[in-house]
Amino acid sequence: MLENQVVITIRNNLFSKSYRAMIKPVSSIKGLTPIIDNTVTGKNELKTLRFSFESLGEPSCSLITQDTNGFKNFLFTIGSDQDTCRAYYPYIEFKEKYQIAESKIWIFTFLLKEIGLVNIEAFIKNEYSSASISSSITVSNFDCNRPQVEIENRSSFFYHPRIIPRSKRFSIVGITKINCKLSLQNIRQWTLFSVKESNGEVIQQISIVSNPTSSFSELVIPSKILPFGLYKFVFKVKMLGQNIDLTAFQVEIDTYVKIVPSGIVVQVFPGGMTKIRRGIDQNIILDPTFYSYDLDSVFPIKNLKFKYFCSIFENGILVKSPQISLDKSIDLSSIKSDFQRYSNNSCFDSAELFSFDITSNVLNIPARGLSYVPSRQYMFTIMTSYLQKNYSQNVFLEIDSYSNVPVINIRCKFIKECSPHENYLLVNPISKLMITGECESGCEYINSFEYEYRIFKRWIISDLDNREKWQLCFIWKRANIKGNI
Repeated sequence: MLENQVVITIRNNLFSKSYRAMIKPVSSIKGLTPIIDNTVTGKNELKTLRFSFESLGEPSCSLITQDTNGFKNFLFTIGSDQDTCRAYYPYIEFKEKYQIAESKIWIFTFLLKEIGLVNIEAFIKNEYSSASISSSITVSNFDCNRPQVEIENRSSFFYHPRIIPRSKRFSIVGITKINCKLSLQNIRQWTLFSVKESNGEVIQQISIVSNPTSSFSELVIPSKILPFGLYKFVFKVKMLGQNIDLTAFQVEIDTYVKIVPSGIVVQVFPGGMTKIRRGIDQNIILDPTFYSYDLDSVFPIKNLKFKYFCSIFENGILVKSPQISLDKSIDLSSIKSDFQRYSNNSCFDSAELFSFDITSNVLNIPARGLSYVPSRQYMFTIMTSYLQKNYSQNVFLEIDSYSNVPVINIRCKFIKECSPHENYLLVNPISKLMITGECESGCEYINSFEYEYRIFKRWIISDLDNREKWQLCFIWKRANIKGNI
């Protein structure tokens, strides 16, 4: 091929320098894919294989090998011409030049002499690259075709796997189609391998014999069973018959799954409450280390570092925020260390009106630390990072004109029935849900009180701009007793 010269010149007012590079375009071997044919071929019959391709990288040569029941034979070579094939495979018989049946379809025909599962593999080479491709053929005298096997939502490449959070239960479904006039037994079996993320190489097989679904079409993997990493699931189908050799009727297919961290759920109050009221003379403690969750139950929450950001809203309008530039906000700990500089970005009138514990994870706000202003809400954003991802919760705090107001909590009574997520709790639809509301403090001198639950249902109005509507669908009241529903 012709070489091309590229010249790059760099100049300024005083100097000029040129760089030259010689570029030689080459033909690559690219996009080889077998065209699947599951029909059974009889012994001593001709079989035609078809492969689609983007480029055969000519001039190139392909070595065709046959593997039958574990025995490999070199059959012949096919290539651009005989001289090219002799250069790469000097001792193998040259059969023919590439036969292109139609647009980008390479075909070749050969004789099948042995019964069994025959794997044909083509090793293609040119001066600059190489590639291989294979196709399986069933050779039998029985009136029966190989099972057609597929996996729902299959991810056939290790570098493009199906992504599953570790806390999520998932299943993989194998689909089998049988076309056979014999009365045979069909056995389905799943196997599991851990593989390297860099190249898809198998590390080891992982036993799933104890999984009761490993011999069914649908394999179910419970949550939090597999460690983080990349896995290959192989679905194998066998056809068995009495006194009949059906090794050629075994088919398997694989799919790749990557188990990833589910993330951190940041919660500052019981049950993930986000809207609270406090009196002007009440102390307020924000402690995300107590109520936050690692969804995978792997990482200790107390080892995380939390940051606090505070904004002020009045009548729903933002009047003060921690944003100091277009893409940067200042957290409360940094504001406290240089309050004079960042006082305009603070929800507090003084650095003395809030403090952190020794870890800087717990925020303490003393009585009258935040000002009472009618129709004002303080929004605290509590943020943490885990495995290079950010997680946060927004808490809206309203300061009341009364000295003290009752501190009310609402949460799932049985924590295991409610799985925490970032903006909601997941509830098993077949389990009984019990929500409890209770007065944590400030109710000591109240003779009687009434709990009222209002249950709203969310409706998505538009997915485009995340518009939603909450509709009241249930009101429940109960007096003089803890509010369980």
